[in-house]
Parts: sequence; structure tokens; C-alpha cells
Amino acid sequence: STHPPTHSRHNRSFDTTARANLTFEQSESLNSLMTRFSDLKTREDRKFCTERCMLRYLRARDFDVDKAEKMLRGTLEWRHEYQPHKIKPHDLEMEASSGKIYVRGKDKMGRPLLFLIPRNENSKDYDKNVRLLVYTLERAIQEMDDGVEQLVLMMDFKGWGRHNSVPISVAPQGIHILSNH
Repeated sequence: STHPPTHSRHNRSFDTTARANLTFEQSESLNSLMTRFSDLKTREDRKFCTERCMLRYLRARDFDVDKAEKMLRGTLEWRHEYQPHKIKPHDLEMEASSGKIYVRGKDKMGRPLLFLIPRNENSKDYDKNVRLLVYTLERAIQEMDDGVEQLVLMMDFKGWGRHNSVPISVAPQGIHILSNH
């Protein structure tokens, strides 16, 4: 089999940390997935689809390359439509000002801590609320050290009720983003 190059202009270099604990079969699955995404067209796609990213998608699908490819292509399609790289913090200042969602610190395993505090809901602009979630997730992912592929989601429901909750129709969108992208 062929292995990916040790350096790439597409930021998809051979990552010894990511591969350190992989079996031979898992490493081959990673090589296969990287080959399937070797022709990415946009800078954003190349920046997103690092070896570490691909390994995360493989783990999410038990190293089934076809399923990981389908999931990652779905994410790329979503990223093209949603364009999380274009979300600017100044566009979300009002939504973020209440402290309803933020990343602060890491656990003992180095996973970023993402806090959601629904009682601090301060906006009825649910599109901006979802954009704030996406922006915050992107920041959490950027804070991950090599070898870290998860975050810890902490939700504090104290003081939460009907008066400060988002409509039931908005929740599935947030759950879908957390689960699939």
C-alpha cells in the first residue's frame, strides 16, 4: 500500500501523534480515506480535512471507510452551505454576551470544556443562536491538542424553563450539528 506524503501543501501531513496507537488495519483505513479526499478543491476543505479530522470520522464509524467517507462528505456539503469559517464574532456579540455558551478550560484528558447554560438565553434570533453554537464548536476544535478528538459538553439546566427555552424545532438542528459535523 502507499502511504501519504510526509508533507503536503494542503495541511494534511503525516501525523505521527494521530497514528501512534492505530493498528495496521486502522492505519490502512486512514490511508484509504485520505486517498479518497486527495482532490479537494477549496482551501477551506483542505484546511478542514486534516489527517486528524479524517481519523475522527473513521473512529465515529468504527473505521468503516465507506461510512466515514459518506459522513465526511456530508459535513463538507454542510460546511459549503453553512460556511462556518465566515462566522464573525462581532456578528454574534449580543447572543454571546449572556454567557449561554462558551469554551473554558480542559479536562484531565485535554478535552476542551464546552458549557451550555440555557437559563442565560437572551435572544429569539434562533439562526444566530445556532451560528453561535457552530462558532463556539469551531473554537473548541481549534483548541484541541494533537491526539484529542473529543470535547466535554456540560449543560447547566438550573433556572431553565419555558420562558427561556428555545423552540422544540430548533433543538434538533443543534443536536444534528453536534452529532454529525
